[in-house]
Amino acid sequence: NGMTLFFSRKERISLSIEFEAGTKRTNSKWSTFLDVSRVMPTKSVLSVDEVDGPKRFELAYNVTLCSSIFSRTRVITFYPRYQIVNLLSGGLVVAQECALRSETHIPSQSWVPFHWENSSFPSKIRLKFDEQENTHENKWSSGCIYLDKIGITALRMPLANKSKPLIIQAETRLATKRQDCAIMVVIWSSIEKSNPLYLMKNNSPFTVLCFQPTNNTQQDATLESRELSELFGKFFNFDCGQGMKFVDNDDSDSKEFIWTVSPGESIGFGWDDPEVAHALRWTCSNASNFLLHGENHSVSDIEVDTIGHISTVKLQQGDYSGRSSGMEQRVTCEIKADKSTKVILFDLKQTNLNESGVSESPSSGDTEVAAVSFQVHIPGLTISMIDNVSDSRPG
Repeated sequence: NGMTLFFSRKERISLSIEFEAGTKRTNSKWSTFLDVSRVMPTKSVLSVDEVDGPKRFELAYNVTLCSSIFSRTRVITFYPRYQIVNLLSGGLVVAQECALRSETHIPSQSWVPFHWENSSFPSKIRLKFDEQENTHENKWSSGCIYLDKIGITALRMPLANKSKPLIIQAETRLATKRQDCAIMVVIWSSIEKSNPLYLMKNNSPFTVLCFQPTNNTQQDATLESRELSELFGKFFNFDCGQGMKFVDNDDSDSKEFIWTVSPGESIGFGWDDPEVAHALRWTCSNASNFLLHGENHSVSDIEVDTIGHISTVKLQQGDYSGRSSGMEQRVTCEIKADKSTKVILFDLKQTNLNESGVSESPSSGDTEVAAVSFQVHIPGLTISMIDNVSDSRPG
């Protein structure tokens, strides 16, 4: 709508948002005064809060000039600050953390603006798949996505009617000048053949089990073997004459989701909680007897975001140390980079044992040291600030 400023030397405006609150329509508080006396092609942000309520609406605006003969006319355009884009094949449901009852449905291949249900809650969202397309009740994601932190992450999504985990990638990016928002959150499916963010690959002949330590398990880096065996125990099920079986735990009450990677398998990987340290605690099937008999070195930790990081677990062969064969076998986990993908590679390594039964370490001449240097040029820096005024009057 057009608006003319009569008798306004300062050329400042204030705005309020009309919205539905239950069965009635109401207005938010007035925003601070916005200076529209000069052209502002770059988007600035503002927020207005609900009157006597927790809702918060965050907007962006810019001031531009009309073209041609109307060049003296300034156009003030308002946008939603956040816009969530769903590039998945099915519908998506998002909600603010701690306010999961206030859901926002996003159809496939579409986008919606997003505002905060409660300004005192964290500025992050949880996701789940839309239940309209199936009869199962989907669960909310264990982790969240921050809308005020620029970056990309991979997230594991619980899905009730599928045993195999489904991984999505979410990128929070600054919008371009042509996009009708200030911050855009793009969500799409992580495809193994299209450079996913993380990829787990098992080249060893043993099944690998791993999980992301939560805040509880992360506080003690050297968990007791009893606790580890309880965590992994139900995944090592032995039936007489049938060998070992592995069980999925997506429907269990366990806080840690156990990933099972079969020999020769390559699967996409996503975090249960991107806010927790990006590390994995892992073991393999042939090390299970060590684990159940109190050997902590059959479980290892690795930092996934550190390229070149290596961790190992010992394997059971002959007696405890493998002296009967003169070889000590270990499964290694190494973090490698393949283009834009971080590859979590599991492989089998064999080490010769000397006469005293100690493994021989490789000579220093076999060690390669690589140095990488790079430069980053930042053409500009944008800082957005929000100043809220709690007064009910304009400004």
